[in-house]
Amino acid sequence: GISKDEMLKLVRKRSQERKDIIEQKFADYVTAEQEELQRLQMELEKYKTQKVSTQKLQGAQRNLAVAFDTANANMKSAELFKAQQLQQLREAQSKLLGLFEAADVNGDGVISNTEFLLAEIWWLRCTMNPHRDHLFS
Repeated sequence: GISKDEMLKLVRKRSQERKDIIEQKFADYVTAEQEELQRLQMELEKYKTQKVSTQKLQGAQRNLAVAFDTANANMKSAELFKAQQLQQLREAQSKLLGLFEAADVNGDGVISNTEFLLAEIWWLRCTMNPHRDHLFS
């Protein structure tokens, strides 16, 4: 069987791995946004030093202003998405711990082979009849 402590270690490890993935994706997104803004800023500076037409310079300034506004909106969306992902991760952890508690019928903190088989039967029952999704009900 598996003890609650062993399961908690596994849940924490997998949760940290998932959290690291979420953080890395967010960091990659931020980097991409920053690189685009830097590219537009360099283009604007190049136009300033080359004494290009006023129209071309104003166009580059508008592009940069729009890019900053878009980047700010995108960053807010990305931060919201990141927060939602982390919340879903916390909810999944909580649900998993609840399932463990429900499957540990005798409350000894270990899922025995018998308790595992009972939980598996419950899972199969729920798969065939999703309206009855409470463990052992």
